[in-house]
Amino acid sequence: IMLLVDTSTTMSIDDFELNKQRVPRLDVLKGIARRFVAAREGDRFGLIAFGNHAATLAAPTFDQDLMLASLSRLQVGIAGEATAIGDALGLALKQVKTDDRLQPALILFSDGDNTAGEMKPAESVAAAQALGVKIYTVEIGTDLFASPTRPATKSIGPNLKTIAETTGGKYYVAGTTQALEAIINDIGRLEPTVARPATRRQIAEWYWALLAAGAALLVLARGLALREQAA
Repeated sequence: IMLLVDTSTTMSIDDFELNKQRVPRLDVLKGIARRFVAAREGDRFGLIAFGNHAATLAAPTFDQDLMLASLSRLQVGIAGEATAIGDALGLALKQVKTDDRLQPALILFSDGDNTAGEMKPAESVAAAQALGVKIYTVEIGTDLFASPTRPATKSIGPNLKTIAETTGGKYYVAGTTQALEAIINDIGRLEPTVARPATRRQIAEWYWALLAAGAALLVLARGLALREQAA
């Protein structure tokens, strides 16, 4: 599962509540994302931040501690002030692997549509379709134009709803902390944890355990046979 997080200027708007206090969008998202990752031990996670450009903060990994630390590094403006959704999707698709057993998914969190970047969202969506990768999109916030410093930009390409529907994912709107929690839980239900492949060490341990058990059964069988002969 790749998490793609918008770190543009508007993600600092404090229109969410936590413990009856107004909290910036990104801060609430970070906390909920951390709990989501911590609850899914069998999954491989990756993290991309995007603004004017997209940057990988964590390549896909089973290392939960690394992923949680990477989520803590998220901050507004880390990748610029705009919203390069196409670049973020393209970068994520380069890092995922698809096979018969594993079908990766992308979860994109943003408070607006694509306004920057080199890769068009339509191109990234077409690539996701070809790979069979679902994209879940979560639109964050109650007022997307609440910041007086928000740049006057024009949306380029398909919106978040179209991106999700085109790839077989699902589009959500999170205007409150509770709504965002419910959305993450719903995505978790739609994308169940896949059992982690056994390591070589685990396979070796199982091999020797089975070998020992087989030897014990042979000894037991021989002992029973000798008793029958003696009787």
